[in-house]
Amino acid sequence: MNSLYQATETNAKFVEMLSSQDPEMNKQAALNLGTYLKAQIYEDSFFSRIIPPTPVTPEQCDRSPDGIGFTYVIDKEFKSINAVTSTMRGLGDFRYAEGERYAIPFHRITSDEVEMDVDEIRAMRQPITSVVRNRTAFEIRKQMDKEFIGQVNFAIAQDPANQEVSIAESSVTPDVIRQLRNILDGRGSVDGLYLRAATILMTRAQWNSVPTWIQQNIAGAPNTGVGAAGGITDKFWADGYEYEKLFGLRVVVTDKSDVVADNEIYVFSAPEYLGHHLTLNDDRFMIEKRFTRVKWKGVRTMAFNIGNAYACGKVVLTG
Repeated sequence: MNSLYQATETNAKFVEMLSSQDPEMNKQAALNLGTYLKAQIYEDSFFSRIIPPTPVTPEQCDRSPDGIGFTYVIDKEFKSINAVTSTMRGLGDFRYAEGERYAIPFHRITSDEVEMDVDEIRAMRQPITSVVRNRTAFEIRKQMDKEFIGQVNFAIAQDPANQEVSIAESSVTPDVIRQLRNILDGRGSVDGLYLRAATILMTRAQWNSVPTWIQQNIAGAPNTGVGAAGGITDKFWADGYEYEKLFGLRVVVTDKSDVVADNEIYVFSAPEYLGHHLTLNDDRFMIEKRFTRVKWKGVRTMAFNIGNAYACGKVVLTG
């Protein structure tokens, strides 16, 4: 079927459901786009790939001491190590949790409000889902990622001598990866805390340096070259990726170079040793139609923390 026809048909159906006198049809329009919104948030958020979300119910939560919203009480996994959490305000408002148990508050992330005329929607040459993906979901997932990386940097700042390494390189190399993973793998020699690197995060500009290792390996004899020495083979190149693997580490690549700097590469332990990412499973797409104008916004309620402040680190490239 012609893609232009599909887009026009999708948009016309959306407007028809919103214009219906049947409240159930109105709800279904919001539900359909809400389901799409949730999938887009998960797919394109690097935070959700590093710590996948766990749905909880309000019955599993506690009331906030402020009387607003919910909190989730967690027994501290590592009694002698600080955890990092945020307040109800979310972005940029982090604190250390030092007790044997602590509460992580849920807070709400919302997109900007989008307003369009129904005839504008009908006339669009792209489906309404593209607007949701490129505007509404984009804003929510970017805010999630900003809050997560802010909390990670707050955790690293408590022990920068052991959690941050500066290297005089301009791009990622096998030795950069070795030093990055040893921030966690070598932690036992610092304080007896045994951690293991599992995931690294870098921008796409940095990831684009990696194929040169593989090309060197393919061009050379078997078991020679930088690529082979690092356990990278032409099979890795051919497999494609959902999650790339590099030196046995899962790689998460992001295009958000305004959130993760191109010269910074992060390392994390496995999710179960790193922290929590909770949702009330209530991602919502709220729509209001008044005469010929349609307004909408997306909403996500979430709580997260770094349960072990030492379970993350980063390399800063200074070359």
